[in-house]
Amino acid sequence: MDNSKHSDEAEKLLAELSARKGEGEGEGEGEGEGEGEGEPKSTVSVFYLQPEEVNTLSHQAKRGDGEAGFRLFLYYKLSNYDEEKSSQWLKIAANNGHATAQYRLYVELQEQGETKEANEWLQKIKLAASNNDSSAIWFLVNCYKNQGNKKEALQWAYKLKASKQPLDADRLIEELTKEQK
Repeated sequence: MDNSKHSDEAEKLLAELSARKGEGEGEGEGEGEGEGEGEPKSTVSVFYLQPEEVNTLSHQAKRGDGEAGFRLFLYYKLSNYDEEKSSQWLKIAANNGHATAQYRLYVELQEQGETKEANEWLQKIKLAASNNDSSAIWFLVNCYKNQGNKKEALQWAYKLKASKQPLDADRLIEELTKEQK
């Protein structure tokens, strides 16, 4: 895989993550020790993990920690460029209930033409969304929006607005209602 494809993948994942966190209000993402605020960071350095961190996260993920599995997915996908291991950790994170991992796995399976397995993950996302998981609801809004199903996307956007963490529901509702007119 060439570097431009890695850059495209990185940009796509970073856009998903920052949109989910409310337009980039993450927890210091991209700020390294001793580095000034606002300085650009490479994707490799943002997601790099020390070997002992990989070991610790690996043990945590194998014991059911979805966030640990997702961090390993990001490390292997965007810093280490190991597709096989990134895929392995994405599946572990998704199976451990990590909403972003579930959505990302759904998208990757759709792109690979694995419709049956992708739809199984979509059902898991819908179940989480029906239990008021804000991240899952947000993913459904965007999933239906990207598929051109604005009516379904708008219904989920209103559910997102009513949730405890409405993320960017107002912007999504405004965008979807403009598109319907």
